[in-house]
Amino acid sequence: MTLVADPLSPGGSLNEPPGLRLAMHHPRLAQRLFGAPLLVLPAKLDAIIGAVGARIALGVGTPRADGGLGAAVSPSPGYAVRNGIAVVPIHGTLVARTGGMDAESGLMSYPAIRAALDRAAADPTARSILLDLDTPGGEVAGLAALADRIEEVSRFKPVDAVANDGAYSAGYWLASSARRIYVTRTGGLGSVGVVMAHIDATAADEMRGLRWTYIYAGERKLDFQPHVPLSEEARGAGQREVDRLHGLFVDHVARRRRMEPEAVRATQAATFHGEDAVRIGFATAVVSSLDDAVGRIASSPVRGGMPRALSIRSTNMDDDMVGAPPAPQETAAAPPAPSAEDIAASYSAAVAELCTLAGMPERVAEIVGRKLPLAEVGKELLRIKAAEADKRHVSALRGPEAETPRDLWTRVIRAPDRERGEVSNATRRAF
Repeated sequence: MTLVADPLSPGGSLNEPPGLRLAMHHPRLAQRLFGAPLLVLPAKLDAIIGAVGARIALGVGTPRADGGLGAAVSPSPGYAVRNGIAVVPIHGTLVARTGGMDAESGLMSYPAIRAALDRAAADPTARSILLDLDTPGGEVAGLAALADRIEEVSRFKPVDAVANDGAYSAGYWLASSARRIYVTRTGGLGSVGVVMAHIDATAADEMRGLRWTYIYAGERKLDFQPHVPLSEEARGAGQREVDRLHGLFVDHVARRRRMEPEAVRATQAATFHGEDAVRIGFATAVVSSLDDAVGRIASSPVRGGMPRALSIRSTNMDDDMVGAPPAPQETAAAPPAPSAEDIAASYSAAVAELCTLAGMPERVAEIVGRKLPLAEVGKELLRIKAAEADKRHVSALRGPEAETPRDLWTRVIRAPDRERGEVSNATRRAF
């Protein structure tokens, strides 16, 4: 069966190359794939372009203002607690926003991953978190912020990662933010590189008898437009941005994996599998499955309810944390005093539990950062709740027509005694 579509229709023709189809008919969607740096395996980028381009030609889905397709959004990732470990799935191509594009291209957004991470961090039934990665990478926007959040959470609840079966490019940026990285025997990771694609539609325009005319100000305004040949200046600007992002990526991996930046850069965006990933320094250990990774973490020696601190003898940040037996102790020996890291971890876990019980898990990082005595944390949470309640009372008193403090005082004076008593303190503080 042959499918034919009007080349000038919104859908275009199945005979068009998918990338050209996107650039011609849905430029806002194309902006997210072309002319923007991506941290993704090139083969996966081709698959995304092909899948979405085919949907457009077949008329499946409608254009959206945010550059997506009008189809069902992939469900937000949650997490599952297994043997005391909160497993957070990170599966599919990573994007700043799904924009309505469905799971045909396997999209998962950074905000959805962060939401699951924060919920797991505040869950008192989980003593640590495991990121379950199967991703080729994705967009740059939003990636660094999520990686930073993983590091923040790991300060009070340990975060590990497993390439099950892939943590590539942007996925490896996230994985390297964890304290330990496992990889399955058939899994892979790496691809520490950046790619940017540009499509030149000028020849296709000429075949269609189309000539685009732009009225613009600024010589570089049309950089990366598909209907204008790519200038050397635009190519150079694109290369500089790709190089800049590559430098950030290399530095992040080098810092987190305790490697020399030159060693990371020397991988030339190659991918590594199984034992090779461990040998190069990109992974901690090979596991047989996700269950194996969960079992190793759950059985790690603990002190004070949290995984033991890193040894300064480690060459990688996690060498001594994988399956190492606790040092033998004499029967009469006194138990070792908790280290500063153990005390900090226990304190952070207690704060997380109190914030969760108070219904304010988003306050965990803030309270931990302030280093309040544990006895004062509950009082501080009550104070915050009271302040938020006061703001709501004042807002209710203001009403839509109140414009000045005098108007507000008039409302208080005229209010019944009971109501006045409830809000007068909040009003005084407000002004």
